[in-house]
Amino acid sequence: MTLSFFVSGLPVAQGSLKWFPVKGPRRVILTSTAKGLAPWREIVGYAAREAMQKAGATMTTEAVTLTLTFVLPRPKRLSARRPTPRHITRPDRDKLERAIGDALTGVVYADDAQIDDGPTRKRYAKPGETPGVEIRVEMLSDAP
Repeated sequence: MTLSFFVSGLPVAQGSLKWFPVKGPRRVILTSTAKGLAPWREIVGYAAREAMQKAGATMTTEAVTLTLTFVLPRPKRLSARRPTPRHITRPDRDKLERAIGDALTGVVYADDAQIDDGPTRKRYAKPGETPGVEIRVEMLSDAP
């Protein structure tokens, strides 16, 4: 089974973790350095639930292939008449991918460790195109 859906919005990268010591032996608080990560993951999870419901699918415990295309906002400096250049600046592709992998955990699959394969791409939006992420999840079966 394959599940495909688009989530509009500004993609947020997973970011790094920062730790703060707390009173007590070996106690720390971990926080993410990415602003807007929690709301972005919530929006992605909600869109995934809707797509799952439309498809009549349930959360899988099998391997999945995750294909992601991130459409990032087009800078104003880019002319609409010229070809769109490749997106080679921040955010990092792998951190964008981690945020989606975690957002789909417990919704599409039980654990993001089930992601077996899949390409990830990031690009600037074409003129007039909405930023967001195109998500395609192919649920694999080990059965022949």
